[in-house]
Amino acid sequence: NDDSIDAKINEDLIGFDMLDAKIKRAFADVPVPAGLESRILAALVAARKPEQTPPADKPIPVDVPPKSGRRYRHWYLGASVAFVAASLLVALLLQWTPPPPLIESSIIDVAMHDFAVPFAGIVLEKQWPAAVKEFQPSPELNLSGCKSFRWQELDDFLETEGVVYAFTTPNNDQARLYVLDSPHGIEGLPAIPPRTPQGNTGGLLVAVWENDDRLYILVVRGSRHTYLGLRALPGPLT
Repeated sequence: NDDSIDAKINEDLIGFDMLDAKIKRAFADVPVPAGLESRILAALVAARKPEQTPPADKPIPVDVPPKSGRRYRHWYLGASVAFVAASLLVALLLQWTPPPPLIESSIIDVAMHDFAVPFAGIVLEKQWPAAVKEFQPSPELNLSGCKSFRWQELDDFLETEGVVYAFTTPNNDQARLYVLDSPHGIEGLPAIPPRTPQGNTGGLLVAVWENDDRLYILVVRGSRHTYLGLRALPGPLT
């Protein structure tokens, strides 16, 4: 019946209370580990936080050592290509840029510098070679009293070609006569040897003139009297 059931429940409850009291007394004598409370609270807080993971679309940075050797090789190759290109450009500019036109003063300077260079040449015989026949001495000069004639062919003198003659004047002064294929465009040159040489420096007298298609340059180491003696009435070359 209901009364017996209630009695049974009451007995069970009393038994549970007595068991609970015994457990409390037993645990009251057991020491609690240090920090247990804080560790339990921290675990509970962590359990309540949502799991944090890095977003899938954001890459994780990775440190990669710089490839210094490859970068240096790339720089070297680039610099080499730039240098070659610049060299080709300079060469093309030099090729396309026309040389400056010859003027009287530059001709005199070149002749004076060349006169200081030792001259070997070839002895001029009575039988003239083809080069001498093509570039004969100026007919406006009197070289009949001169001696020790030597000659040398010129391939690129003042950017043209011709022949240079070295000889000794009647006054025993050294002289040279350049007979060149005339580069057209030289202004202000006389057609015959001038009475006063255009150049007079360091004991050298230099006269420049142009006749037909020939450019003549006479360089004399000596006095003006020696020079004037060479421009007297022409005579045969011996």
